[in-house]
Amino acid sequence: MAPVIILTGASRGLGLSILQLLLKAGARVVTLSRSKPDALVQLQEQYKDQLEVVQGDAASVEDNAGVVKAAVDRWGGIDGVVVNAGTIEPSALVYNPAVGAALMASADRGHPAGQDGAVRLDQPPLCAVPRAACAVVPP
Repeated sequence: MAPVIILTGASRGLGLSILQLLLKAGARVVTLSRSKPDALVQLQEQYKDQLEVVQGDAASVEDNAGVVKAAVDRWGGIDGVVVNAGTIEPSALVYNPAVGAALMASADRGHPAGQDGAVRLDQPPLCAVPRAACAVVPP
């Protein structure tokens, strides 16, 4: 079965290129981006069965909960996360044994929007998904 991947920052640049590669490889992808440019709309039309586009801000806990819900509602779970939005100064790692990878997390949640958006996926909505159990590993 094709993996279900959440991809943040998929509307342009590196994120859009990663999205194209994932779709061509057969992955099912849920994206989270602040904008929805024509290139993303075209991919959504071309890959209707593989792509779910959620418009929102990766710095928003609510928007991250929404992208996780979209993945779970459509495909029953999450197999991996590609964190391409926001910038952070890591202070901990969030290890996801289901994916076999660690995500960086920031101890300071006070950054302006977009500055720590990448770390919001370590919050309870993602950890609540059975296929994506999380553990926080201190630095």
